[in-house]
Amino acid sequence: NTPTNTPTNTPTNTPTNTPTNTPTNTPTRTPTITPSNTPTNTPTNTPTSTPTITPSNTPTNTRTNTPTNTPTATPIVPTPGEIDTPTPTRTPTRTPTPVIGFEGCTPGYWKQNQHLDSWTATGYSPNQTIGSVFTIPSGSCAAQANVSLKLALKLQGGKTLCAARETLLRAAVAALLNAAHPTVDYALSTAQVIAEVNAALASGDRKTILTLASRLDAFNNQGCPLN
Repeated sequence: NTPTNTPTNTPTNTPTNTPTNTPTNTPTRTPTITPSNTPTNTPTNTPTSTPTITPSNTPTNTRTNTPTNTPTATPIVPTPGEIDTPTPTRTPTRTPTPVIGFEGCTPGYWKQNQHLDSWTATGYSPNQTIGSVFTIPSGSCAAQANVSLKLALKLQGGKTLCAARETLLRAAVAALLNAAHPTVDYALSTAQVIAEVNAALASGDRKTILTLASRLDAFNNQGCPLN
């Protein structure tokens, strides 16, 4: 009876329960959850919103407003009546401006007794008559030919034709002495002074006479180099 019961019960129960439960549950849950949610949401939202807003507003406002206002205001501004009127009036008054750099002594210089010594270099004398140098037209103003050169420097002028000639003769005598003096760098020669004065007197036109008087007066005020 002793050797029969010992080897029968030991090897049957040990190997059956160990390998069955371990490998079944582990690999099933890992790969299913991870790849499903990640790639679906990322590429869908990015490209849709960007190109729609940018190109719509920029080109519409720029081209509409620029060309409308520029050509409208330009042709309305000029008014020919007011702009053209003052221009020709002032032009003949400033004719002597190009002679800047020359010299000239005024009638007030030449008529003073302390400056009579300056006459010597000119070749003209204070008591010499206007008619001996300039051609005085006949008529109501013919007596001006007998006035001395020194007295001509004191003539006052006025509103009549004879008075306009006096204004010219006062400037003309100073111009004559300036042109004849070797030290004065005058804008005109003595021949030019005499020719222009005779032509203005012969015209009998008050405006022509006064225009030349103003021109010579400007030349006479360029600056006197004499003491």
